[in-house]
Amino acid sequence: MNIALLLTSLLALATDPTSARAVASRNERLIIEGEAALENHDGPTALARALVVDDDDRRLDRPRLLLLRGRARALVGLANDAVADLRAAREATGARGSGSPKVPGLGREIAVQERARGAFDACADELAAEFTATGFAHVGELSTRSSAGADEFTATGFAHVGELSTRSSAGAAEFGDAPRDRVTDDDALLWATCLRATSRRPLAHDVLVGHDGPAVRRLRATMLLEDGLPRLARDDVAALVDDLAVDDLLAFARAFRRQGDPVFADGLLDAALARFPDDEVVADVVATTTVDANASAAMVRRTALVSDGHANALRSAGLPGAAWRAALLSTGNDRLRQRLALLVDARAWERVVLLTPRLRAAGLLKSDGANDDVAYAVAFAAAATGNFDVAEAALDGVSTSAGFTRATELRAAIAACRAAGPDDQETRCPR
Repeated sequence: MNIALLLTSLLALATDPTSARAVASRNERLIIEGEAALENHDGPTALARALVVDDDDRRLDRPRLLLLRGRARALVGLANDAVADLRAAREATGARGSGSPKVPGLGREIAVQERARGAFDACADELAAEFTATGFAHVGELSTRSSAGADEFTATGFAHVGELSTRSSAGAAEFGDAPRDRVTDDDALLWATCLRATSRRPLAHDVLVGHDGPAVRRLRATMLLEDGLPRLARDDVAALVDDLAVDDLLAFARAFRRQGDPVFADGLLDAALARFPDDEVVADVVATTTVDANASAAMVRRTALVSDGHANALRSAGLPGAAWRAALLSTGNDRLRQRLALLVDARAWERVVLLTPRLRAAGLLKSDGANDDVAYAVAFAAAATGNFDVAEAALDGVSTSAGFTRATELRAAIAACRAAGPDDQETRCPR
């Protein structure tokens, strides 16, 4: 055979765009370009490259292509197609045998897409399988507990949830011998979000045990409120109160009020007012949620804007609801003094205690003789709620002779209350 002819034939074959080698080279280039687009979060480009890869190429790394296509479809919002491709990528990888490397976190990626398309049971099962495979053995039970088991929790009123407030992170070791950090806060949040929308909803509480990130606390508090357990939701919301957006603060305040915990709800409104004193939405929410409304919120706001001392005048006239709303328009220490007076009138001692840090920060608990009434009010409220150390510390700020007399009487009452047994505290303690 002519050697020159043979070389010419081989060269033509290598440069033929339809040859197997040329197709494989083009496919590799397209996949590399698609993966680079994925790294830049450019879903459309990544998907465009993946869709023109020649599937008939026998040399094609099919799991790699399916993974690229699935991730690209996820990035552009095609959840149904993304799930199909990502599952196919996992199956194709498994078909290669036990020696093939697994794709880390692929189960979680599938779960995210299952959640996006509303397949919450499938999402929860994917995560249970993912974490069981990584050694977090106990959580596998969450995927196998039946809906009937979940109904048992429902029928008993979510009785087990009451344990959540007392379980410590160490106590959460019941989830197996593996470290809990195998499941991150983000993982727990995703898993609980999916379980929450299924018949296994009570298990969402269990998933969150031992996790305390802000987003986790927010979801846990929301679920506890939905389940009618506001007392158990308090700790999580209290931990978030300084960081929540104003809309979230107001939403939680409304939720606690609906669930029959107006004291904590009002405390959240206090926090909203402290952080957003000039926010008209906050002022209007407080105005419309105040009980005993004797005047419209708009009227009180307009009057307060042009009339100094209007809140005190309304309070003296026996219109506490209108006085409270008018106090929102006061500024600085005047607002704090007016609100304290209204709370004392209402004997809302818990709310006075919640207001104390702001009074102290504003300098209204200094020992300068001008703030004895504030110090005494805080001390009495603290004593009435059993915070005796706080009460005595507030009394240290009293500096006038008249104030000393009242402070001495209250100190004696506190001492008697400390010495009283549980049966006698109702009559011997300040109320």
